[in-house]
Amino acid sequence: MKTTPKTLRPDHRYLKIKMDADESRNFSEAVKLVKSAIKAFSGEKGLAKTDPWLVKDHFDFEKQIAVVRIRRGSENLFRASIASSNTRIYTLSASGTQESL
Repeated sequence: MKTTPKTLRPDHRYLKIKMDADESRNFSEAVKLVKSAIKAFSGEKGLAKTDPWLVKDHFDFEKQIAVVRIRRGSENLFRASIASSNTRIYTLSASGTQESL
């Protein structure tokens, strides 16, 4: 099966987030936390529109900092979703590539 050409793939943005909590979260708990915050704010449609994906190589367990890949154009929806949730998640920076974070 052929791979999809670069021109037909969706564009992504990368956001560095920090999770403040009394206890440390592992990678799978962080994924559930981000997805549930988006789903609670904007439902299944918003979750599909943002298409959040935590980058496992850039997850720092001690500092509770992670990099989330989302679709381009849904940055404001993602930020509104995590701001409206009762969990303390903050956006530190945003970029078009992983390396520049």
